[in-house]
Amino acid sequence: MNAQPQKQLTDFERDILLWLCKGEKSKAAETIALTLLGVTRKVIFKKNFCVHVPKNADDFRTCHLLLVGVTGAREQLYKLKKLGRVWKNIIENWEKLEKLYQEERLQGKQPKLNALLQDLNKRAVV
Repeated sequence: MNAQPQKQLTDFERDILLWLCKGEKSKAAETIALTLLGVTRKVIFKKNFCVHVPKNADDFRTCHLLLVGVTGAREQLYKLKKLGRVWKNIIENWEKLEKLYQEERLQGKQPKLNALLQDLNKRAVV
């Protein structure tokens, strides 16, 4: 049996994998992590995974935690646009979403963030 040489992980890949093992996750945040690791939409569907988007403030919070916890992740968010219209809408409004998250996160409820996420999800379907 020929052993294949193992690929050396970059610091970024290692940090994403550590986050997948230990971080606070949602399906949307896992979609971000897998995409940033280079897992394509075709592979995601072939392996019976789904492409999830943040649908509410709690989903968005876990996505935000990933970006805060993994250096360089935020700069690669553009890669999610290829996952479809909803992700494209979300990425194009990411700064606005983060601003609302920061403004509302200590209030318990996050009505403006939830409303914007719902609107971005609906706009992609229509």
